[in-house]
Amino acid sequence: MELVSGATDETHPSVTNIARFLQTLDDDAAPSNGITITSDVMDLAVGKSMDFSLSITDFENNGNVQTIVADLSTATTAGARSLVSVQQAQAHFKDTLISFLVGNYTGTFLGGDQGSFSLTINSDGTLSGNGQGTDEAFTLTGTVNSDGTAAAGNVSTGAEFTMQISRAGSLQGTWNNSTFGVSGTLSGQKN
Repeated sequence: MELVSGATDETHPSVTNIARFLQTLDDDAAPSNGITITSDVMDLAVGKSMDFSLSITDFENNGNVQTIVADLSTATTAGARSLVSVQQAQAHFKDTLISFLVGNYTGTFLGGDQGSFSLTINSDGTLSGNGQGTDEAFTLTGTVNSDGTAAAGNVSTGAEFTMQISRAGSLQGTWNNSTFGVSGTLSGQKN
């Protein structure tokens, strides 16, 4: 994503094109165990170029891309193949992005109430946690997206946390409790 200006997640067309290309050239064709591009493939790639800024459809239908992928993938242990599917590439990259966010976080919230909270982000993007406000304890459940945006709430109290989590481990956001008419800010850090 850092190679594509303005990209925030795996669905950006240029990010998808790059992910498809790299996953296709993975030596064992199993990107779930890491992507390895061998020196043989790198040597074959010298002097070749392709346009990753094409639309997803134009990229996969581009004759130059098809030729380069066929030539380079021939030098892998898994052998010649065509580009991995859009769905496969995006799913793998989404899982990779979420994996950077997995872990335990603690933080505080301020505003119409104040207290502390702890959250756990799991590898499937689910989020669970608990907190303690001035008057009561609460639990939170929710999800985190591959871009680090997350939402968690508590059905019984009406509390909702909306946050942005960075890959560096910081967490910033807001909270709102419509049941009690209070809101404020929150911040935290990965443990």
